[in-house]
Amino acid sequence: MSQDVLSFTPLNPAPPDAVPLVVGLDLGGTKMAAALVGADGALQGPVASCPTPAHDGPAAMLDSISVLVQEVVAAGG
Repeated sequence: MSQDVLSFTPLNPAPPDAVPLVVGLDLGGTKMAAALVGADGALQGPVASCPTPAHDGPAAMLDSISVLVQEVVAAGG
């Protein structure tokens, strides 16, 4: 079994004392949600959610995920 490892360089490297953040996604059959979360597990802003556009195809799903991620990143600053 092999694993591919992808590396990347951030466009704007964070300062050494910056708190690492991740976007958590909950993709359900009827609702999707996203939140910006710190390394300690604490929310760093509001949770964004929307109905799951499952019947509208994969492109609609990806568009909705993109909007949710942009919302929580903008709100969490």
